Amino acid sequence: MFGLVVATLIVYGLTLIIVQGTIFNGLRIALAKHIDKLEAYLNPTEIETLELVEKSDKSIDIKLLEIYKDLNNKIATTDPTHPQFNEILSLFTSTRLKIGEKLKRKRFRWIPRIRLWTALKIQKLGSCMMCMGFWIGLIVTLLTYFFNISIFGVALQILTASGFINCAITAFLMGCMFSGLTWAIHAVVDTLDEIKERLGDIISKR
Repeated sequence: MFGLVVATLIVYGLTLIIVQGTIFNGLRIALAKHIDKLEAYLNPTEIETLELVEKSDKSIDIKLLEIYKDLNNKIATTDPTHPQFNEILSLFTSTRLKIGEKLKRKRFRWIPRIRLWTALKIQKLGSCMMCMGFWIGLIVTLLTYFFNISIFGVALQILTASGFINCAITAFLMGCMFSGLTWAIHAVVDTLDEIKERLGDIISKR
């Protein structure tokens, strides 16, 4: 029983460090930037994005992009009351649509989309106490099964089932239990923090 309590505290501590600890802030920022780049790569809409893509991708017709830039300059320098202004604007719009369609067709690749999906899932996992608690609990359960780990002289052997199916089911259930316990401990800690802040406000007002 004491071993289970220690294992729960270890899982909660590791989960809290990963989800809310400042040690992983650099990784979170890098992941967010990576997601922004992938989203801009897969969904180009603005001319700045198109220019950045053009610098690194030769699959887009350079002449088409030059026509786009030329029409953009003409629109900026032409008087809206000029008879040819509407014609230039129409060509500009159609050219932009052509570039957008070309980019979308070129960007419809499985690898970038899988990378974006994976990065979003990792970002979501890194901000959820219950999700991270499940996986950390599962890993701790498996580690104590394959290795003889002891803390304070108490052996941490959470998983004692035999057979692959029994071990898999037990490990999954233990991961769920650790997830729930992590969430419960975190909820209690948050509640205590709120009570502490309220008491501080009451004392400061007196």
